Amino acid sequence: MKRFTLLLVAMFPLTPAVGRAQLFTTSALTGDVVDGETLTGFSQFVAPYILPNGDTVFTANTAGGEQAIVAQNEVAFLTGSQVPGAAPGVNYNVFGTLIANDQGDLALLSLFDGGPISPANDRGIIVRESGTADLAVQKGDAVVGTGDTSDTLGLMTYDSAGDGTFRSTLAGSGETTISYLPHSDGSPQKKIIATGDIVDSNQVTETNTVSTNASRRLALYARKWSPFVTGSTALDVAGRTIPTNTGLLESGNSGFGLPAGTTIKDFFVPKLNDADQVTVFTEYHGFVSGTSVHQFQIDDTSVTSGRSVAKTGDMTPGLGGHEFNFFSNFVANETGGVALFAAASPSSPPANATSQFDPGGPQAGVVPVEGVWFEDSGGTLTLAAYNGQQASGLDAGVTMQQIAFPAFNDLNQVAFKTHLAGPGVIGFQTDEALWATDLNGDLQLIVRKGDLFDVDDDPNTEDLRTINAIAPIANSAGTGGVSTSFNDAGQLAFTLNFTDFTSGVFVANLVGTTLSADTEPDGDVDGADFLALQRTNPSLIPTWRTEYGSGGSVIAASQQVPEPSAIALLLLSTVTVATYLRLKPASQCSITIPAES
Repeated sequence: MKRFTLLLVAMFPLTPAVGRAQLFTTSALTGDVVDGETLTGFSQFVAPYILPNGDTVFTANTAGGEQAIVAQNEVAFLTGSQVPGAAPGVNYNVFGTLIANDQGDLALLSLFDGGPISPANDRGIIVRESGTADLAVQKGDAVVGTGDTSDTLGLMTYDSAGDGTFRSTLAGSGETTISYLPHSDGSPQKKIIATGDIVDSNQVTETNTVSTNASRRLALYARKWSPFVTGSTALDVAGRTIPTNTGLLESGNSGFGLPAGTTIKDFFVPKLNDADQVTVFTEYHGFVSGTSVHQFQIDDTSVTSGRSVAKTGDMTPGLGGHEFNFFSNFVANETGGVALFAAASPSSPPANATSQFDPGGPQAGVVPVEGVWFEDSGGTLTLAAYNGQQASGLDAGVTMQQIAFPAFNDLNQVAFKTHLAGPGVIGFQTDEALWATDLNGDLQLIVRKGDLFDVDDDPNTEDLRTINAIAPIANSAGTGGVSTSFNDAGQLAFTLNFTDFTSGVFVANLVGTTLSADTEPDGDVDGADFLALQRTNPSLIPTWRTEYGSGGSVIAASQQVPEPSAIALLLLSTVTVATYLRLKPASQCSITIPAES
């Protein structure tokens, strides 16, 4: 789907207004039929996923009153249908956690119903590989290596190697275990760790986070307790079979970019990428105390290096006079880049400071500023946006509020949703927006609630609908065995709901990869390329039509769309634009009318 702005030229001065041009594709739309199921709406709460090849995975309602999970234009799961591998009459009831790996294989946690179902066996995890689904584990099944059965189930990871993990509470002992999922290739279920296990001569009392990668390694968090010590923690990193001694990083460690005289007190939420890098929250204490986001390079037996991405007290890039004081969340991509959501406070607030920021930028106030930072392709930590920032491209005084945790891809681009506040912003009508950075790290507006949006992929027609809601995106980098809405081709999947009660799943193409029609080449496809192709390779003209306007970032620069006066409009009504239309293919011509504020 393409939007291009038609520049109307007159001999009279015209008042400019800003229009936007952008490339989108529609993945699914209300009324579409997939595998005989008519789709009637898309979840406002469950983010769509996108695969490396641009295919999407999403949840939709159907005309039959069921819920479907659609993957690569197939209905992968449908409520009310038989669960494969379960007893006859056991059906999908309510879908829970869903993970899609890079190959498009799926792992799903689902509630069940039907005749044979009771509270003792009313949920399970289904793995769908190469288009075939099978029940991997069901509540009430024996948990291998424990001599007990599962009382609860939770899907943890499902990675690009096709390996997954799940957490369960044991019915008899009440202990918590993390195990590998059995798979259709014959791989058996295997216990990884359980509370009550003895690791490094200490008893494990808590284990709640695990991350896996394609190298068949994992990182997990375990809190350990011994009758003879107050307590200790460890980030355990090992191969697929955990040996007795696994504590590679533990409380009491020092170095790795920590301030001098300090040691690690605790680790939280390790995330592992395919480059065998583990990124974690670290709490440290000693000569100074604070928290940091750390990244470690690991192998099966050791930590080979480590670095501090950001820590308490560091000056915050892009916010002069501020320093980090709290880290809320982070994501790490496959190339080792990190994006984080953090709070920053003034380094030296004045005694009479009362405000956090003004429309032009942050002041040294008393209220912490929350924002998103990311490491660019050069490894430099960069500010993407902060609460209270002037919203780029919008009216003066319109600011970003309630910035959501970001998605992050291997091109070091971040994407996130925000609320808006300020002049002309109407609550529940124009108060949400979706943003992403381009390859230069500059923040660009993708869509805004209240905008007219063309849902038709046909370049010769338009179907404009008013955006009523922007659903959340998956706030991840697609590493560690979780899914993403933002792939490494720069494609961002998102769901929009419209005022006519329709909805759809769409993909914004935020990076031009290889542009076949870029003849110069200069990183974009424009009229000069068209003239060259006419002379040298007319067969590529259809490709030029598709790629026209694309560049290193196809979030096109804002163009000035004249807003003519009444006299100018009268004159323009007598001037034909046929000459202009002959110079551009019909597929590239449309008029963008700025929405009223």
